Amino acid sequence: MERESHNFLDFVRTTYLTKVTKEGNAEGFITMDELVPPDQSRAIVGAQALQHILLLATRGFITVQQRVPYGDIRIRLATKA
Repeated sequence: MERESHNFLDFVRTTYLTKVTKEGNAEGFITMDELVPPDQSRAIVGAQALQHILLLATRGFITVQQRVPYGDIRIRLATKA
C-alpha cells in the first residue's frame, strides 16, 4: 500500500477510536465530514481524502456506506484494519 494511504489509514484509526470508543458513538461509524471537516478544509484535501477512503475500502481495510446520493459517507474499520 502506498505510504500516503497507510498514513491516512492510521489517521482514520485514530479518529475512529476517539469517536467510537472514547466518545461512545453507539452506531460504530464516523463520517467523512468528521475526518475532513468541509468548513476547515480545502476542496483538494476532501478529494484526496475520498480517494484514500475508496482505496482503503477496495482493499478491505474499511467499510463505507452512503445511504442516499450526496448524503453522509459513513466509515467503519474492518476487522482486517
